[in-house]
Amino acid sequence: MKSITTRFKETKHKIPYLADTPIFLLCLINTDKPRLIRKHFNKCVSENDYERSEKEQIIKDLLFRLSYF
Repeated sequence: MKSITTRFKETKHKIPYLADTPIFLLCLINTDKPRLIRKHFNKCVSENDYERSEKEQIIKDLLFRLSYF
């Protein structure tokens, strides 16, 4: 299975008009490890998109929502 970052780059190339965060969400399919989600979110989503506190809240929200799948 490809890493989240690899899937992110491929998807970003295929859909260049979509923002980083929605592309990242598409790449989380079949990923359930919080550590990997945090790591790759910080690698994939531009640092200028969110402040640190906003990023943490987004990651917490993602993890919460993914726990229901």
